[in-house]
Amino acid sequence: MDLAPCDCCGLHPAFKTFLLDLNECGVAHDCPPSAGETAGSTGSGDAEGPQGRITNLARQLGLPSPLAGRLSTVAPAPVAAGDGGVQISTVTGPISTAALGHTLSHEHVAITAGGLAHMYPEYWPRDEIVKEGIAALSKFAAAGGNTIVDCTTFDIGRDIKLLADVSAGSGVQIIATTGCWCDVPRAWQASSPDALAALYVREATEGIEGTGIKAGIIKCAHETGITWEAGVGFTPAGQVTLRACARAQLATGLPVTTHTEVAERVGLAQIDVFEVLLPPHIMFGPPQLRKRGPISPPSLNDVFRLIRLLVQEEGVPLNRVYIGHCNDSDDMDYLTAMLERGVWLGLDRTTAQSGQVRPPRLLSGCANVDQEWRLCSRARVMTRGAGARRE
Repeated sequence: MDLAPCDCCGLHPAFKTFLLDLNECGVAHDCPPSAGETAGSTGSGDAEGPQGRITNLARQLGLPSPLAGRLSTVAPAPVAAGDGGVQISTVTGPISTAALGHTLSHEHVAITAGGLAHMYPEYWPRDEIVKEGIAALSKFAAAGGNTIVDCTTFDIGRDIKLLADVSAGSGVQIIATTGCWCDVPRAWQASSPDALAALYVREATEGIEGTGIKAGIIKCAHETGITWEAGVGFTPAGQVTLRACARAQLATGLPVTTHTEVAERVGLAQIDVFEVLLPPHIMFGPPQLRKRGPISPPSLNDVFRLIRLLVQEEGVPLNRVYIGHCNDSDDMDYLTAMLERGVWLGLDRTTAQSGQVRPPRLLSGCANVDQEWRLCSRARVMTRGAGARRE
């Protein structure tokens, strides 16, 4: 294999073009393109996006694509709305982002178990639930609310027709969710990310349960149990649902919302899998050497290490990722670290959850009640975290 280095920087030309293409991933490469090279291009027939770049790099180096057989990750371009926004799906049809208004980012009109309402309708008083949902959202609308993101996935009983009825009755716009919470079905635990992602993509592009109502966001969820092992990390089932969520995002362009357990710092672990990580030492050696002129060309082992590293992670644009339930925590190092990676933080809980143990450490100046504790946590994020988020 020809690994002749660039005269300017010492890098193989395929690596150099690849790095120019990955500047948004935090890799700095100041060497100008060589003759015939341009940033963002590695030749005719190039694929786009982070995974396309991996394939292009492999082709340039004469290697088989490590991504062969993966779900297509070419997301459609957003559809422009006439008012300057872009179209998004709600349970009553597409709207413009300009019409979202005051939006609650993580809500549940009703939660049960997947299939329960169908199998045991006597246990699920649908008409009463619709009335309660309309009443609750009508109060939200009267207070100035316009939209909610309903984060109920099929495994916790998403009823898409019920959501449509509640939206129509209350006047509140509801964005429905595809993906999976922590109650991963046994059949899915043994499945593959691409197999699940294809289901999510269908719900986002064709509709849910034959209704034509399309999901507007994709969810994954990880907490101690089926999807996460305390002190260890993702379970095999958790890896499947996380990567399925990521690949569906790449195929649709939809945003991602996550459920997390703050004590385990799950949000950072989710980000590590979503993002294409490119540690500088893989390509350049220690930081001090990256500022000292020419660098030794990478070895063949470096090539395979880099490709393995990139294939391991999914390449989701982190400005499309919302890490949920972050105001369960007052760990500002954890929260700021996520902001610095470029995600959005969900400060979406205002009261204690059923069975939830309240964090033992109070913030200075907060009364000993859950709502005030959470508001104080939110205020600290907004103050200390201001400007920390990387675009």
